[in-house]
Amino acid sequence: MFFSEIEKLRNEINELKLAKVEVEEVSVELSAEPEVEGISHNPENVSAKKELNLYSQKGKNNTINRIFNTLNK
Repeated sequence: MFFSEIEKLRNEINELKLAKVEVEEVSVELSAEPEVEGISHNPENVSAKKELNLYSQKGKNNTINRIFNTLNK
């Protein structure tokens, strides 16, 4: 009984080793593909600046505006 269990384990180990060899072959095939060129950032390319529209600059100064003005000083 003990020896038969050892034989079963040895057989499983051999099967796993064969499966590992197959996995290594697949990884070699995948690494044979050409490498992809990386994307790089060019800080010299400057896009056109958009106009900034500030709404309600000349509006009435209500309570909440006075509070925000004092907080944002």
